[in-house]
Amino acid sequence: MEDPKSFETLSKSALNKLLKATSDKKKAKELETVREATETCLKSFPENGSGEGAAANGAAADGDDDQKAAEIFLPFKLAFDTKNPRVVEEAMEGLHELIAHGYLKGNCPFPSDPKRKVVDVMVEGVCACGCINDEQVQMHIIRILQTAVVSEPSFVHGSSLLHSVRTCLTIHLGSSIPANKTAAKAALSRIINIMMKRMEGGDVGEEGGAEGGAAGEGEGKEL
Repeated sequence: MEDPKSFETLSKSALNKLLKATSDKKKAKELETVREATETCLKSFPENGSGEGAAANGAAADGDDDQKAAEIFLPFKLAFDTKNPRVVEEAMEGLHELIAHGYLKGNCPFPSDPKRKVVDVMVEGVCACGCINDEQVQMHIIRILQTAVVSEPSFVHGSSLLHSVRTCLTIHLGSSIPANKTAAKAALSRIINIMMKRMEGGDVGEEGGAEGGAAGEGEGKEL
């Protein structure tokens, strides 16, 4: 029996749900590229899943799984580009699962544009969906950005980190849905709190000293 949290199982589940979301015949042409990319990724998995993506003890995935996740990221990116609420929602739900279980960190080149990291392309695509006036899409944006930033290790740095903060703030200030405003505010609080902890950890580590070095170890992060 396959591990329900293995990389392969989670990936195939996310891709199949995304494929189903692109089955709207009225928008077949609009969603054709997403559908084709999704089908291609699904075919890359063996028919009889081995569940090799998960460690035997259920621990988070390593760099190899991050690379595997990068290789199936394209359909999700294309889904964001459609700005179709149902398709975007399924794409974000699938990516959130991969991030939350430690499989997608995004610290590797985006196959279609090797000069950029997957995490930066992902954050850009997620934030761009902020223009979609849909309650569920907004909530998924908040969840995926928060999870990507607070995960350890997190590779959401620099402009991507600022973009994440800006997007959550925009939803908090502009959404007409109380639940989304509250969720965005809570996400902002967590993101800013973790940013400050990482900055303080880096400062302590730089000051030196046995106590400072111990306190800073594992906390100093690039912002």
